[in-house]
Amino acid sequence: MSAVDLAKLILKDVNNDLNELAKLSVKDLEKHKGIGEAKAITIVSALELGRRPRKVKLLSVSGSAHPAMCMSL
Repeated sequence: MSAVDLAKLILKDVNNDLNELAKLSVKDLEKHKGIGEAKAITIVSALELGRRPRKVKLLSVSGSAHPAMCMSL
């Protein structure tokens, strides 16, 4: 099974609902063949970071710097 097939299967199990996916624990994700502890932790972490509001602070820009180069998290 490819990684894409596995992702589709996991999403199907939660009715393609990312909010439901975000509620799964590491142990829940590990029940899927091909998902070990490290990958499950990565998925849970990514979903948690996606849930948090992003704070962007623009710094003053010199004439030669592109504004995107001055963004900080």
